[in-house]
Amino acid sequence: MDACTGCHVVASDQPYRPIYKGAIRPPDFKDIANKYASAASLRSYLSSLPAIPKNGQMANTDLTEAELHDVTAFIMTLRNASLQSSTSSR
Repeated sequence: MDACTGCHVVASDQPYRPIYKGAIRPPDFKDIANKYASAASLRSYLSSLPAIPKNGQMANTDLTEAELHDVTAFIMTLRNASLQSSTSSR
């Protein structure tokens, strides 16, 4: 996840801030976790990203299936408690 920290806040205690200098700041991992209903939907989104992004969008992460699983599982642990309980009851 070190590669992610160049643009995203991965954890509130990460030792340095992202260096991204674009017009729109990429969302923190916690914000991403609260946006997606499940790890599967986040995994689907990340898998669909183009290799060459447009307009400062995120490029394809080029992760293995195992890495993609681990990253999305980690991100989903950052969801707000109220959202975690609502999706676990489905």
